[in-house]
Amino acid sequence: MRIISGKARGTKLYSLEGQTTRPTLDRVKESLFNIIQNDIQDCVFLDLFAGSGAIGLEASSRGAKEVILCEKNRNAIEIIKKNIQKTHLEDKTKLYEMSFENLLKKLNKKVDIIYIDPPYKTDFVYESIKIINEKKLLNDEGTIIIETDEEDRIKKQLGNLEIESQRKYGRVNLIFVKTKRDSWERGKTMEIFTLLEALEDLLENSKNLPFTSKGIVDKEEMLDLIKEIRIKLPDELKQAKWVKEERQRILVEAQKEADGIVKEAENRIIAMIDEHEITRKAYDQKTEIIETANEMSREISKGTKEYADSILENTENVLNETLNKLGTNMSEALNLMQISLEDTIKTIENSRKELK
Repeated sequence: MRIISGKARGTKLYSLEGQTTRPTLDRVKESLFNIIQNDIQDCVFLDLFAGSGAIGLEASSRGAKEVILCEKNRNAIEIIKKNIQKTHLEDKTKLYEMSFENLLKKLNKKVDIIYIDPPYKTDFVYESIKIINEKKLLNDEGTIIIETDEEDRIKKQLGNLEIESQRKYGRVNLIFVKTKRDSWERGKTMEIFTLLEALEDLLENSKNLPFTSKGIVDKEEMLDLIKEIRIKLPDELKQAKWVKEERQRILVEAQKEADGIVKEAENRIIAMIDEHEITRKAYDQKTEIIETANEMSREISKGTKEYADSILENTENVLNETLNKLGTNMSEALNLMQISLEDTIKTIENSRKELK
């Protein structure tokens, strides 16, 4: 046996075996909470025959605002205390160590969900429902859940309640019951008429001011009657007022949201216009930059060509001058060689003559 879901999910619970208590099977418990899961959050949950406390602690783990556990068996009470401590759900769970009759008579608050799993072969369902109805402990839209294997017998004990639905798991039945709507409405209407009659009596029996038709009434008594009438008004009227207020709130929020959407759209349009202008300027600058680069490239190419032509021309001139100088020098060298050769020949010839 364990906590199936919520804050204490997976925590194993202590259980008490025996005939005095009958723990709800995990699969039945899981099905039960799958059915009522939308009603658990922030509800007041009463487990009238708590046993090990497993059902109430499951409700507490899943987000119930307050869980009331009732148990009178001493051994079971010790198990519940251990389970509360083990699950760390002390802040939202209250254990009453007493009989269900004493608890219901002592209870002075309305509850949203009442779980009744009494010992079999008893009239505890009838007795508990009788007190619940007399004290009006169940909220108008609240639910009583009865776990039993005596379906036919239990149905005869429902009194001013009607079966909304039921589920069967082997021998175990879960019966979901609510206050009969028509009888509840009639009771509300009769209470309102009674209060209106009391208000009329208060006005008719009031003392008149001298020389006027105006009466003197007890202000506090009249306000109390009006307050009671307001409390007894059918939920449909209260809901209609709430719907009207909610409608106005939704309209205001929708208008704010619409204004926000329009403003955001305007900002996006402005941003898109700015972005378009930036893009256009960037495109224009890009064209200008490319043209400037091309012009610079042309200028550089032209300058390079002119510079190369100039270098070639200078080189050609230098080469021509060098060749001219070489030609002149070679002529002079040849002339000098010829003169030198002629002088040598003359010297040889003179030498020959002298030898003869």
